[in-house]
Amino acid sequence: MSIAPTMEVWQHAHTHSDNGLHHDAMRMFYAVEQNLNKEAEASKGNAKMEGICSKLLAQVTVEIKAYTELMEGNYYVALNVTRASSSSEVKKSYRKLALKHHPDRSKGDGCPGADRLFPLIQNAYEVLSDAVQKRKYSPTVHTQDCLRKVRSAGKSAQAAAARGSENSNPNAPSGGGRSTSNRSYQNRHKRGSDGGGRRC
Repeated sequence: MSIAPTMEVWQHAHTHSDNGLHHDAMRMFYAVEQNLNKEAEASKGNAKMEGICSKLLAQVTVEIKAYTELMEGNYYVALNVTRASSSSEVKKSYRKLALKHHPDRSKGDGCPGADRLFPLIQNAYEVLSDAVQKRKYSPTVHTQDCLRKVRSAGKSAQAAAARGSENSNPNAPSGGGRSTSNRSYQNRHKRGSDGGGRRC
């Protein structure tokens, strides 16, 4: 069993995170978590692979927790707006996010997590769409605090995956092969890169 396809999706998640595409990054982290859980289940009886999956799951859990705390503690990030955004801009951003991340709109897109992400977006909208609440609102979590945790966990995950790959098959080429599911992910990513398609 190869975790290379999952690690590639994980790498794209970090790229999105670094580029400020936080909602897309969060959905990808959910996808990584789901894939690792499946791989851990399929690897039962293989102590070495179970150990690798366990270490990687611990790191993606840190990333998901950091992003959840960010979305819960900074409604501007959760809604992709700023303090200066007008009420019409807040509404427009909410609708755009809902079109992409509402659970009913996300069925069959191959990327999990809409049911976990969208309530965070909705909570932010309930506050920021109200002029009085918006004036009083002050974030308690900041983006850079989240990104520090995410980057640190990502480095730990890469190191764990590299050690696992070397130990399980020292003669395997670096990076492994791409699975059909990962090619499908790549195609979705390319279609959505210009805003014209759905991205995970």
